Amino acid sequence: MKKYSVAVTMVVLLAASVSAFASVINDPWAPNSSDSSELNLYQIYNNLYGTSYVSGSALPQVSPDEIFNLLGGAAALQAEARYAGLGQQFGFYQPTDGSGPITYTQVFDVQNPNSGSPLVGFSQVISPAGDFGFYDLAGGVYWHSQAGLNPNQEDHMVTLATADPNVFLLAFEDLPFALSDHDYNDLVIQLTVRPGNIVPEPATISLVGLGLAGLVVRKIRGRKSA
Repeated sequence: MKKYSVAVTMVVLLAASVSAFASVINDPWAPNSSDSSELNLYQIYNNLYGTSYVSGSALPQVSPDEIFNLLGGAAALQAEARYAGLGQQFGFYQPTDGSGPITYTQVFDVQNPNSGSPLVGFSQVISPAGDFGFYDLAGGVYWHSQAGLNPNQEDHMVTLATADPNVFLLAFEDLPFALSDHDYNDLVIQLTVRPGNIVPEPATISLVGLGLAGLVVRKIRGRKSA
């Protein structure tokens, strides 16, 4: 299993083009939310950051976004649940390289009484050591940021950049693709990196800029044989 990461100084710009590795985000209620109580992911993003996107495919996806690593002993992440369906648990897991049984660390358990509504009050600072991934536990199934750990190796988490280089959005799909609408709005988590910035690997992303390195995002480039 190969992993590539290069720590560089950069800031992600929303004006930059979307990565070639972007996942397809469906908009089942486009062009507006009047057909459903749920919002499309682009509508959630617009509500949070004052933008005017009209489709999920236009959102500024970050790739790679499967394996993460904090740089610097003082770096930390503040995770906030901003939107969720009923009964979603968010956390991080280790290891990511298949070297041992996975340990899941819960960050918070979102018991939302109104499925699909905006959320407040779910916030926690975390400082995982070494490589880690994120997960959404829904319906008894762990959906990992690493696609290779999910049923049929499906990609159940996308990472979105924002105008603030310290703030990113994680968006999860909580059903197998054969049963889901691919809308990635089942659990939406805002990550704020303190201090430092999230740094995607420059070799596989078209988003460019200038800033300080704080969190390295990595993606697996091969499958580890059984």
